[in-house]
Amino acid sequence: MPSSLLIAMAAGTGGISPSLVHLAQGFLKSSPDVQGGFYFVGVAIFFVLGALVAHFFSETNAKKAFFLGMGLPALVATVQTQGSLKSAFVDIVPSAYAQPAAPIDLSAGAAAAKLNFKSSSECKGCEIWFADSAGTVISKQILKTSSEPSQIVVPKGAASFGVADPKSNFRLVPLPRDTSAPVSVEFSRKYSPLSDLRRGLGNYDIKSYDSNIQFREQK
Repeated sequence: MPSSLLIAMAAGTGGISPSLVHLAQGFLKSSPDVQGGFYFVGVAIFFVLGALVAHFFSETNAKKAFFLGMGLPALVATVQTQGSLKSAFVDIVPSAYAQPAAPIDLSAGAAAAKLNFKSSSECKGCEIWFADSAGTVISKQILKTSSEPSQIVVPKGAASFGVADPKSNFRLVPLPRDTSAPVSVEFSRKYSPLSDLRRGLGNYDIKSYDSNIQFREQK
């Protein structure tokens, strides 16, 4: 193998080594994380960057090139942390990526007092969080693992809610308004290529799936 190709391979392997370690750790979990295709696109970018860094620095030692490439993910992670403002929810639940809630229209009437909640996805360890109009969490309730609908009592002062799911990104949505007919809430996970790519680029606080909440008014 030509020495230049060996150096590029060594640097590229160093660049993806942290991602491969994280991927291996995920497979060791009792409920393994399933990565999407865009995760590996992010990993491939690290491989290419590692090879380019070794080329630009004219590195001739394969061992040094490997460690040179290994430093790239740490550099990218530092830039991500310094360049973005993280929500307070990330500090509360590191496994969830908090997305801001939509504006709350308090003039539309009182929020529903009860929700008929149903999960179309297996949701072990999930909780439903209620927040006030300022976005501060005021109540948490553990959700049953059963696929059967369950009735959730909305706490007083709540304006929005979200499902804290270990496998999807957390987000708050406004509570439906109180109507004459019961409101059914259905939770599922939706694959996010952008989030999956960001995971591949080393932001492991983000999950490959977004929480998806839909409302259905029962007749």
